[in-house]
Amino acid sequence: MNLFLAGRLLFALGSVSLGPVPCDDLTKTLDDELNRTSIAMEPESGLASIYDQATRATESCPDSEELAYLRLRAAELGRGAPVGRQTPPASEEWRKLAPVLLAKFPRSVKIATVQARASGTVSDARHALALDRTYLPARVALAAALLSSSPAEAATYLAPEHDLATVSDGYTVLARTRWALGDSAGATEAAKLALHARAFHLIEPDARDPRPVAGAHEVLGQVLLAKCRFREAATHLKLAATDSSLARNILANPPPGLQKVLQSRRKGGVRP
Repeated sequence: MNLFLAGRLLFALGSVSLGPVPCDDLTKTLDDELNRTSIAMEPESGLASIYDQATRATESCPDSEELAYLRLRAAELGRGAPVGRQTPPASEEWRKLAPVLLAKFPRSVKIATVQARASGTVSDARHALALDRTYLPARVALAAALLSSSPAEAATYLAPEHDLATVSDGYTVLARTRWALGDSAGATEAAKLALHARAFHLIEPDARDPRPVAGAHEVLGQVLLAKCRFREAATHLKLAATDSSLARNILANPPPGLQKVLQSRRKGGVRP
């Protein structure tokens, strides 16, 4: 074989190796990468990579429901921005992407569940759960949507409670639901579970999304505030404030007992 033919052969082999990754292989690779974001030092870079690769694959793998879900989940978690702390334009972007992908994959419970979280509506959450009543994130999404209007009904979708450990915000939604029902002891228990007892492997990996943890601190802060345990309440509300508008509002307009604690800490330079 002369050098010219050998060179052509090596070029051809290289071209094959650099060709498109089969859809199933790419799906597994990106799914593994999404799972790794929960332990990564910088999950944002992993989410950006997942989103970019899944987006590029829309032409070569147009019928891959799982790749569409991975793209949407990465977008929901920030796709490169700090997890759970997107700017309003970025947040608006993934919320617009969800119904587009759901229209393409109308039987996907995973995509429908993200759409339910995107809209926050009871109707979207009921639709997601109707696609697969065993899919726990859809149950939690429906409970979250019902929380403000019908906490008693919301609670019916959160049993058995031990299953909620595998859903990113499962225990947090349970804590908020119990607090809305006036069950301060139950709310405290669920909030502590959210802080200390979530499963390592979640049904939907969340890249250490800080919002479920902040929500747990928010509930504990409210419970302690109602018990006039202002110092402890201040600690939890401060921990929640970065990711909880409710906690920020309470701290900005504190009742007298809490205000006294906050003023004392500011004067003494004490951080909760």
